[in-house]
Amino acid sequence: MPLVRQPPFWRTKTLQEAQEKKRETKVKAREEARRRILEHPSAAYPPTQVLYTDPSFQDPPPLEYSLRTRWKSITLFWFLVFIDVVCLPITLYFALWYSTHLSHNAVFSISTGAIGTVSIIEYFIRWYKLFKKGSTCRVIGARRYYVC
Repeated sequence: MPLVRQPPFWRTKTLQEAQEKKRETKVKAREEARRRILEHPSAAYPPTQVLYTDPSFQDPPPLEYSLRTRWKSITLFWFLVFIDVVCLPITLYFALWYSTHLSHNAVFSISTGAIGTVSIIEYFIRWYKLFKKGSTCRVIGARRYYVC
């Protein structure tokens, strides 16, 4: 067990006094902060806070953007997501299950690996599009070395 060095007896009182003074200043600072908040309750809430009871904010501003003109692209996107996420894994799994004599582990490994490989390839394609010079899919103002 290491020895703990005690300060000399003539310095003990001054150290204790310094620690007590430090505690007192912390307590005074806390009390002062509480007093300021009680005197000015708006200091606890920022003035930029928007309340729903604000009479000038009844409806959000209108957006000049319509999804009705983009229904074909939205439908195509969700159709491809459904095919990729639901139909392909189930079809591959049951096709391997009933048309081959592979073990359960092999069937699951092949179907999971095939779908996982597609995801990894998509990550690399996304990284390349973000990293290439003159990319238009990065955040405005972001440099290409921010990707790394």
